[in-house]
Amino acid sequence: MPFNSTRKTGRRLRPVMIAMMDENVSVADLADRLGLSRQSVNRWFQIDDLKFTNLEDMVDALGYDLEWQMIKKEAAQ
Repeated sequence: MPFNSTRKTGRRLRPVMIAMMDENVSVADLADRLGLSRQSVNRWFQIDDLKFTNLEDMVDALGYDLEWQMIKKEAAQ
């Protein structure tokens, strides 16, 4: 079963959710690839927060590379 696109997901994990839909990967499939329970992975989406290393593992399990960049906020004028 593919990832449920109607699920509420915060902005932090939205790119992962989109990749899961594109790859037709369910939470259970992703959990299996990571060697974790479906409940553990589902919790990450519910709280929309996780360790950077867990994000790297999720992205890798989906067959993607993770590029990280920091952009300076514009000074208030």
